[in-house]
Amino acid sequence: MTDNHVRKQSLVRASAFIFCSVFALSGCVTATTTQSNTASAQVLEQEDEYYDIGELKGQKLAVGECGMFLFASRPEPRFVFFAEATSGVAKMVLDGKTVQLQRLEGSGALFDLHYENQSFASPDQSISVKVNVTEARAQTGGFRVSRAAIRITSPAGWDMVVPVGGATSCQS
Repeated sequence: MTDNHVRKQSLVRASAFIFCSVFALSGCVTATTTQSNTASAQVLEQEDEYYDIGELKGQKLAVGECGMFLFASRPEPRFVFFAEATSGVAKMVLDGKTVQLQRLEGSGALFDLHYENQSFASPDQSISVKVNVTEARAQTGGFRVSRAAIRITSPAGWDMVVPVGGATSCQS
């Protein structure tokens, strides 16, 4: 087999793993978080202070990179957060713009080179994002992240918490 063929097979396996994990996860996350999401959204909308979290496009990993792919399940699964472990760079779409974030710190257990608790900030430090993984299990091709949350803090000091789930994977 050629290197290209092996890479394509690895990408297909990683994509299938992530899709299956998210599909299986979406029902669980939706069922347990709908009530708290509705209450949080209502409070934020009353203050008219929140980010519109958009959907990221698919992300590719180079050989040797490990990525974290997180999905919000409301109203349907949407790819909302990507982080690459080695570079510490993360991406989100906020208010229609792709925002790059740099990891500032990480703590807790490691899985696929990602920390259980990670803090990120935009280059101008105006947006702070914390990712906390509370449940991740090893599976073929990486880890399934079944319970996690993203906390976004604005320059004005308000917080927005988004329950997420997804997977990690490394490109070998």
